[in-house]
Amino acid sequence: MARDKQSNQFIIVHLSDIHFGDGHIFLPDKTTSGEHANELVPDLLQSISTDLASMEQKYNNVLLAITGDLTLGGADGEFTAARTFIEGLAKQKVFGAQITLDKVFVVPGNHDVRFKEKEHEAFWKGYYNFHRDLYGSAPGRELQKADVERFCKVHNFADELGLIVLELATCHHNHRETIDLQRGFIDQQDLMYVETQLKQIDAKAAKNAVKIALLHHHPVLIPAFAEPGRNYDAVVNSGLLLNLLNDFGFHLILHGHKHNPHSFIYDATCGWYKNNGAPMLVVAGGSAGSEALPDATGNSYNLINIRHNFEANETRVQVKTRGLFRRDELNRPLLRPKWYWKNIKVIDRVLSPELGWQYGKVNRRNFNDTDKEREELRSDEYKRLRQNMPVVEVVPSLRPDQEFEARMRLVGHRHRKELPTQVTWSAGDKFTIARCLREENNDFRNTFSFYGPMLIQVSMLFEDGKEEHSYIYADEHR
Repeated sequence: MARDKQSNQFIIVHLSDIHFGDGHIFLPDKTTSGEHANELVPDLLQSISTDLASMEQKYNNVLLAITGDLTLGGADGEFTAARTFIEGLAKQKVFGAQITLDKVFVVPGNHDVRFKEKEHEAFWKGYYNFHRDLYGSAPGRELQKADVERFCKVHNFADELGLIVLELATCHHNHRETIDLQRGFIDQQDLMYVETQLKQIDAKAAKNAVKIALLHHHPVLIPAFAEPGRNYDAVVNSGLLLNLLNDFGFHLILHGHKHNPHSFIYDATCGWYKNNGAPMLVVAGGSAGSEALPDATGNSYNLINIRHNFEANETRVQVKTRGLFRRDELNRPLLRPKWYWKNIKVIDRVLSPELGWQYGKVNRRNFNDTDKEREELRSDEYKRLRQNMPVVEVVPSLRPDQEFEARMRLVGHRHRKELPTQVTWSAGDKFTIARCLREENNDFRNTFSFYGPMLIQVSMLFEDGKEEHSYIYADEHR
C-alpha cells in the first residue's frame, strides 16, 4: 500500500559572491606584465563540479541558489563568465539529479549593478541582459519592463514540487558616492507586491511547501558582519521583510554580501507582537570565488539539505559549509589542480513553531498511602536499570526514503554509579541491530530512521554479566 506523502525535501547548492572578474580566485596567475597567463588550470566550474561529483547520496530535487555578486563590476564579460558557469553546472547531475534552469535561482548583488550610472535602465542593464540571456523565455522567468523596476519574483512550485522561492533584489540604491553604496534596501512597494503574490497561492499547498527567500544583503546584522565605518548596514526595511516571511511560514533565508559564512536561527519576537510562525534559519554564504576575504577565512559554498514535514509541522535543515583548501598540511601553497573542497562546518537544526501544550481535563490529588505500592515499582525500575534511563527525540529524517529519525541515548538519573559496558538498540526485523560500547560511545547514542511509529528495545549489559531490558516508543511526532 502506498504511503501518504508527509514531507517535501530539497538539496540546495548555495553559492554567493563569486565575483567573476579581476580578483577572482580561479583566474590564471599574472605574468610580470600584469596579464593573466594562458594556463590550462581548473576553473571554478571544474572545481565545484568535481567536488559535487564526489557526493554519493541520491536525491530527487536539487536546486542551485546564487545570492548575488556574480561579478566584480557588472561588466558584460563578467556576466558572460557567470552565465557560462551556471549553464555548465545545470548540464550536470548533482546528487543524482539534473539541475535544470527552472531550478536555478539568482538574485543580484551590489557588484552586479553599474553603480556609476544614475539613470535606472543603465544602472540595471548588465544584469538585465544576463538574466534575459540565461533564462530566455522560460515560463515564469520572463522580465517585462516593469520588472526592471523591481527584480523580485515569487516562484510558485507548491503544487508540483512542494516549493516556493522568493527572489528579492536589495541593491536598487547602491549608487556611487552615496551612503547607500553597499547597503541593501527593500522598498515597501516591493513588499506589498510580494505579499500579494504569496496570498494568491493556495493556502494548503503553501503550508505544505518548503519556503525559501533569497537576497544578497544581510537582513539581520550580527557582530561578525559589523565592519568599522559602515554603521548599521543591514537591509533597510528588514524588520518588515522578516515579519512578512514569518507570517507566510518561510523556513530558510539565504544571503551573501559579507564573504563570511554563518548560520543562525532567527526567532526574535517583540512582547507586543503575536508570533505567527516557526523560527527561520538564516544562512549567509561565504565567497565562492573572491580574493577579498575576512581574516582567518577562505573561499566556501554551502550544501543545504532541507526537509519540511508538514504533517508534524517541523522542518529540519542541515548546512554543510564546504571550504576551499589551497595549502598542504605544512601550510605550503598547493598546485592549482590539487586545490580541494571539504566540510569545514556542519550544522543541523530543527525548526518548530512555539505551541502551547493542549491539556484535556486532569483530576489531581495529593500522594497518599494507597500510592506507596506503585511508587515502589517506579523506584525498583530505577534500581533495575542502575539509574540508566533511555530517552528518545524524534525529528524529520534527511534520508529521502524515510520520514522520521529517532535519536536515542542513555541519560543518568541522579546518583548513577554504573554505566553499562555495552548497549544494544533494536526495533524489529526491518532495522539493523546497533551495538554501542562504553569506551567508544559513553552515552550510547544511536539513530533509527523510520516511516511509522515503533517500539524501541534497549538491552544493557553490565560488568557483572547481567543484562537488563527497557523500552521507549518513537511516535511520528505530530
